[in-house]
This record gives sequence, C-alpha cells and structure tokens, in this order.
Amino acid sequence: MRRKPHRARSTFGWLWAGQSASVLGDQVTLIALPLVAVAHAGGSTSDIAVVATLLKLPFLVLGLPAGVWVTRWGLGRSMLGADLVRLLVLGFIAALILLRGEFSIVVLMTAAALIGSATVFFQIAYQSIVPEVVPDQAGWHPANLRLTLSESWGMLAGPALGGLLISVWSLGVALSLDALTFALSAATLVVVTLSLPPPARRVETAPLFTSIRVGFRYVLDRPVLRGIMVVGAVFNIGVAMFETMLVLYGVKTLSLDVAQVGVAVAAGGLGFPLGGLASGRLNRRFGKGRVMALAGIPSVAGIAVLGLATQPVALVLLATGMLVFGLGQGAFAVNAVTLRHEHAEPHMRAQATSVHRFASWGALPVGTLLAGLVAGVLGLRAVMLVGAAISALCLVPLWSPEIRRAP
Repeated sequence: MRRKPHRARSTFGWLWAGQSASVLGDQVTLIALPLVAVAHAGGSTSDIAVVATLLKLPFLVLGLPAGVWVTRWGLGRSMLGADLVRLLVLGFIAALILLRGEFSIVVLMTAAALIGSATVFFQIAYQSIVPEVVPDQAGWHPANLRLTLSESWGMLAGPALGGLLISVWSLGVALSLDALTFALSAATLVVVTLSLPPPARRVETAPLFTSIRVGFRYVLDRPVLRGIMVVGAVFNIGVAMFETMLVLYGVKTLSLDVAQVGVAVAAGGLGFPLGGLASGRLNRRFGKGRVMALAGIPSVAGIAVLGLATQPVALVLLATGMLVFGLGQGAFAVNAVTLRHEHAEPHMRAQATSVHRFASWGALPVGTLLAGLVAGVLGLRAVMLVGAAISALCLVPLWSPEIRRAP
C-alpha cells in the first residue's frame, strides 16, 4: 500500500533524527575508546591501534554478508538492532569505568569489535532505506542530501563534542552520554520500523556466499553501479594517502602548526555541505550523472593543490585545496547514493550498498600503506602529488557515457 505523502515525510523526519544522533555517537566513540584503552585498560600504543582498527575492520570482514543479512531482516529492523547493540556495549563499558575504574584491554577490544560490527549493519541499512521511506523517486535526492549533510556535520561536531565531554567531565560520563545518542536513535527507529511495511517474504534457499557472489555479479553487470564502485575504490586510495600524512605534511614540509592544519581541514568540512546543497540545482540543469562526473574534477584538483602548497601562502593554499576537495565530494556523494538507489532493484539495494562499501573501504588500507612507502622514498610532498595522480584515475570511469548520461 502506498503511504500518504505527509506520513512519508513524518517517517523520514524520524529516520533523519535517528541517523543524525547515531552519526554523532559514532564520532564520539572514535575519540573516546582509544583514550579508555590508556586510562582504564592499561593499554599500550599498540593496543590503542588495535582498538581503533577493530572499530573499522568489520567493514571489510562483514561488509558483504551484512548486505545479505539486512535485506533478509529488513532495513529498519537492522538499524534498530545495531543501535541497541551499541547502546548496550557502550553502557557496559561506561559502567565498568564508573564502578570499577580498571578492566582488561581484552574487554575493550571485544567492545570495539562489537561496536564496529553493529556500525556496519547500520551504515549499509541507512544508505539503502530512503526508497522505502520516501515513496516518490523525486524526493530521494533531497532525502539523501539531508542524510549526507547530517553525516558530514556529525563528523565535524562529533570529535569536538567528545573532546569537550571528556575534558569537562570524564571518560565514564562521556561514554554514558555517547550511549544515550544511540538510545535516542533507537527510539526514533522504533517509529520508523512500525511505519514501514514488513520485509517481503521471499524464500531464501541460497547459501550466504552464493548470495554474496550474486550481489557482486549484480553490481558488475550494471554499468552505473559498477562505475560508482570502481570510482570509489580508486579515489579512496588517493584520499587515504593524503589524509594519512596531511598533518605531518603541514607541520614538517609547510612549517605550519597543528592548529593551522586544523583550520585547513575545517575548510574542507565547510565545502562538503556547500557542494551537496549546490548539487540539487545543478542536477536539474545537467542531470545527476553529469554533475557527479564534473564533481570529480574539483575533488582531484583539491588534492593536487595540497601538494603544490608552499610558503608564504601555504596555509591559504592548504585551506583552498581542502575547500575545493570538499565542494567536489559534497556534490559527488549525494548523487552517488541516489543513483545507486535508482539503478538497483529494491531487493538488491542493500547488497549493492554493501559491495560499494566493501570496495571503497577496502581501498583505504591500500592507500595508507602506499603513503608510508612513498613518504619513505620520495618525501611527504610526493605523497600528496602521487595521491592526486592516483585519484585522477577515477575520472576515466566517472566520465563513461553510462554515468554521464544518467538523468
């Protein structure tokens, strides 16, 4: 049954509120858990790295099967379950800190793995759920824009909020409040889940790995979905390279202090929402595919500007490069999600998202490794320039006729 427009708007409003709270909580968690490893679990530098890795590793380990599972369970239910897991795990760690003070690093590592795994399910489901919540296809881009803007602002505000909570109160209180963001998200998702029709009853006889292979083949057989996946993987190698060495590059090569590098990064954060907001008007004139292809140019150019920065205008060029990069990425990201929705059948949307996430996130450690190798042989500036050159390779699939002609 087709839901009434006002009810659909109300349901999306609840979804947007829950996603915003969840993204904010994610970023606070990324800041707080490594600090917990040192302050309350007796962790070493290596232990901190393991905790941070366990928060991200599930995207590679569970990314593909999660696409199958969230389809079978239902997207709203999967998001709700993911929030409840994070609420319980963070609440447990906060209680240990407040009541006992000290505990084993193994407990914290297990918590990080559980939180990271739940985040995988939430991310894949929320990036696939808009067509279920917004029945009118014309509303998918505005809805995805709102979700994308919430994610970008959450990534900016979350670390600052986490640092403020920890400095004003304590890690235990900060994690308690962090857990409440997932409680708030879960409460809104109860409303969303009750508003959605139950997942279609389909007979699932294929083994898990067969379903994963079908999802990969599905993406590879569709030019737009395949192109977006390849673009994300190639581009993220270059992005990981420059992000890994950006602070060190700014301090050692450009003679800036850490605060000045932070200002430059903030400029990129400002560019992202501006690019996203501009994409709607540009789409109406040129089409989503052409705008996405055009957005690749400033995305790559911004990284190149970073590599060309020199004194006495190093700060200006660094901030300009990050701003241009953010503008391109803001316009690209929202169109990429919307095109995935439009070019995947309803029962395959979550799997298409999981394949994309697997490829794009899987490229990040490759870029990090390359950054270290290039820095060791050619220096930090070369990392920026090589990263720009690798990212530029994404323009080839991005300017394919199939993507450029996407309406």
